Amino acid sequence: MSHFHSRCDIYRFCIRMQGKSLESVCSSIRYEIATLRGDLSGCRLASEVRRTATRYLQELEVLLDVLLRGMLPLRCTPQFLNSVGPLLNQFPIRISEERAVQVIPVAGPAEGGIDKAMGFLKELAGSTVTARYFFQRIDLKLPAPLSTADQPVPLSKVATLTKGLDRRFPFWLFFVTQQNGTLRQLLQFIARIDSVKGAHGSDRLMELLQEKWLPALNCMCRFAGFAETDIAHLLRQCIEYLFPPRPALRASNRPNRFLAK
Repeated sequence: MSHFHSRCDIYRFCIRMQGKSLESVCSSIRYEIATLRGDLSGCRLASEVRRTATRYLQELEVLLDVLLRGMLPLRCTPQFLNSVGPLLNQFPIRISEERAVQVIPVAGPAEGGIDKAMGFLKELAGSTVTARYFFQRIDLKLPAPLSTADQPVPLSKVATLTKGLDRRFPFWLFFVTQQNGTLRQLLQFIARIDSVKGAHGSDRLMELLQEKWLPALNCMCRFAGFAETDIAHLLRQCIEYLFPPRPALRASNRPNRFLAK
């Protein structure tokens, strides 16, 4: 029974398949699926073992579908991608261009600190496949003190936890979507609580961008195998996101320099 339980490991299976051809891998997956289905239908298994085997069967079915279609589906977990990533790197697997954004709470003290968010975020850099898959696919749910930019910086545990999360995970610009202003709010908040008394928050935001967040973005881009031209474009895009250019005044809104005299 312990041998059966240890066999149901998608990561170990993928390691065994490394170096084999696509046809050979798919054939091995089909054989493993058929064997598992027979075991699940013909054996009396403990509930925990059955759950493990069922999950393994589902992961094999997803992996086979990915290899046959040559594309990752919209919703994959980091754990699954980290397990199959070393194998998928051998084959030309595309990532769907549809953006299935996953919302992650940046928890405040009432929600148990940053552990829940960190438990997910640390998995995102587990493999090149995982990093590329989750590129700008994460959205953030901010706790109340962060969601209103006009509020004074709270001298509370929220500020401490947020800074702690930033120290452990500075890769915001790579993984978090820029389709809304949530990431901008978070980074502005971090800059404000990191500023010395009397300093302007936007100055500290630029310093943190240059000292921490852009280098972290560059590092993750290289880890994920991005081209140099794509990295340069992304760096400019992130600067424009955090410091958007002010819209030009319409002619009707421009002050009349003659009337102003």
